[in-house]
Amino acid sequence: MKEHTLPAGVADALERGLAAMQLDAALAPPLLTYLTLLDRWNRTYNLTAIRDPLEMVTRHLLDSLAMQPYLGGRHPRPTRAPAPACPASRWPSPARSCR
Repeated sequence: MKEHTLPAGVADALERGLAAMQLDAALAPPLLTYLTLLDRWNRTYNLTAIRDPLEMVTRHLLDSLAMQPYLGGRHPRPTRAPAPACPASRWPSPARSCR
């Protein structure tokens, strides 16, 4: 099976977004892995209407993580599992381990 890769510029856009939100740059590798899987399986199962991986960075990952400063240490858990909420529920704090 062919390895799925993201287009050029996606990693840079994510790193710039994390820096602008003052989030740990160590979040980038696991988020890129998540985004790679989301993009790959979105082509098969229509998980989200957003098809462009660069747009997925802003509309899924960064939008979801933007609420992190307002959580007051709480860790959100989505009641339904929408793809955009997954990054916020998995990495809500820059101090939290990225697994």
